[in-house]
Amino acid sequence: CSQRCASAVSGALTRETHRRARLRAYPRLISRMVDIASPLRLPCGVVLPNRLAKAAMTEALADDLGRATPELASLYAQWSDGGSGLLVTGNVQVDRRYVERPGNVCIDGAQDD
Repeated sequence: CSQRCASAVSGALTRETHRRARLRAYPRLISRMVDIASPLRLPCGVVLPNRLAKAAMTEALADDLGRATPELASLYAQWSDGGSGLLVTGNVQVDRRYVERPGNVCIDGAQDD
């Protein structure tokens, strides 16, 4: 019992020590935080107006030939109007034989009828 009790007390003291260290470090972390609305300069020199980004998603709004549609353009316009600093395109295929799902945009050749 004494060994288990000593181990439990030691563990509790270790947890408390770590908790106190985190609380002491908190002001330093806050001072290093970056405002998400602040601009971000990319290594290529482009400056994003803020640090909000839309990650790639599958929209499934292409036509039967894999071409972008007005609905897809409208969706990206809405995201752009929302104020994101960076919009990453969705699931764009480079080989129409291996689409992730119907409705993916494909750019593996002529996009004409």
